[in-house]
Amino acid sequence: MKESEIKGKIRTAVTHSVPDVLEAILSDCEKQKGNVIQMRAKNTRKQNWFNSLRALAAVFVLIVISTTGYSIYGARMVDAIVSFDVNPSLELKVNKNEKVLAATPLNEEGQLVIGNMDFKNIDLEVAVNALIGSMLKNGYINELENTILISVENKDAARGAALQAKLREEVSSLLRASSIEGAILSQSVSDDERIKVLAEANAITRGRAQVISQLVELDPSYDFEELNKLTINELNLLIGAKQLELANISSVGKASDKAYIGIEKAVEIALNHAKVDASAARDLETELDSDDGKLVYEIEFYANGREYEYEIDALSGEILSFEIEKDDDYQAAPSQPSQPSIAPIETEQPATSRMSAAEAREAVLKKFGGIIQKIEYNYDEKNPLYKGEALKDGYKVVFELNARTNSFKKWDVENDNSWDKFSQALPNLITMEQAANSVVEKSGKPNTFVQKIDFLWDDSEPIYQGEAFNRGVKYSFEIKADSGEFQKWDASTGDETWSEKYFNVR
Repeated sequence: MKESEIKGKIRTAVTHSVPDVLEAILSDCEKQKGNVIQMRAKNTRKQNWFNSLRALAAVFVLIVISTTGYSIYGARMVDAIVSFDVNPSLELKVNKNEKVLAATPLNEEGQLVIGNMDFKNIDLEVAVNALIGSMLKNGYINELENTILISVENKDAARGAALQAKLREEVSSLLRASSIEGAILSQSVSDDERIKVLAEANAITRGRAQVISQLVELDPSYDFEELNKLTINELNLLIGAKQLELANISSVGKASDKAYIGIEKAVEIALNHAKVDASAARDLETELDSDDGKLVYEIEFYANGREYEYEIDALSGEILSFEIEKDDDYQAAPSQPSQPSIAPIETEQPATSRMSAAEAREAVLKKFGGIIQKIEYNYDEKNPLYKGEALKDGYKVVFELNARTNSFKKWDVENDNSWDKFSQALPNLITMEQAANSVVEKSGKPNTFVQKIDFLWDDSEPIYQGEAFNRGVKYSFEIKADSGEFQKWDASTGDETWSEKYFNVR
């Protein structure tokens, strides 16, 4: 079938399928001729406004829910950690609105300061007022201990600095109102993992850990645990005395030193003990320092050909240790008498032979008393020394005694309670002198030299042990201190130590 034929058939089919209604339409139009037909548009304005209102309400509800949720979350979220250290140590966690979320004491004193007070959801300013008031009431802040450390930890450095300044001013105002001239250290705490570990290990605030850590870094001779025994006021005094500059720390006011004897009194105590007139002392040096968890005054001076060093408790004035040595650089002026007006502690008389071990032991006991715990001869042709330690009730002395001049080169006394362990048993034990004599007797040679002897305390079996020498022989021994019996005696022949070093001592 051709294309023209196909088109013709389609046209015929369409024509017959559509009804011819033209005549009917024209007839109806003729009837309505002259009449106006009104066309009404559908009113959608009211419906659109209502739909918009519903959408706005839904958005408002979402905003309210979101804002409320965020506010609740923000109110519960820790924004900053504030710690206070005097001797009491405590920590406050606060939110961005400066409401306290939690108050935690970090030691017994901190627990006493907080007591039964509940700071949750309390304004930080109110909490600080209450805490400082409690510290004042309980005597932790006073004219003798007037330093407080304020530490702020906040990820936002600007907010942290602002809070730190605000707290510093608030605490200063509270102390002034109580007639206390306070000293305030304030700092921002860094996010240092090492500081966190130190704080947790020692159960202290991160602020305190950061201060002590910096002190140790600036002066490696310090020990963290020893410094941690000091109060914040003592740490502040130490910082001032050493003129140390700690990073990121602000200091206002002066730490009180009214509880301590002072440098002048410490010097007076040292000079009186040394029996040296103030006018005779030269090159005097003094320093406030820390030792074994307490503040001490270190005093050093020269007089009458000797060097004196003292360590004096800054609080009580007790002499904790002292050391007197010969001043090798000392030269008496020609106009001075051959003997100084103030007698020296020891006289130096040149010896043609070396001081014997028995004489050395006797010199120590005569000067100190108690017992000798250990003594050993150290050979040196120019400077032969007996070195050792002696004990008595409450004290220990570390000494060096020149065997050529028979004078003490070192005499360092310090507190020690080792005496308490065996003092009651001493009447039932042989002395070190008796033990040494038994060694000489057992060797069968009267010139045997007991070069070293130690007293070792043991509840079940106290002993004397050591070494002795004679020509060609070395003896090693152990003697029971309660019975005097030898439990060890070794004689090694072929040893020439005596001929080389000990031939002129006994």
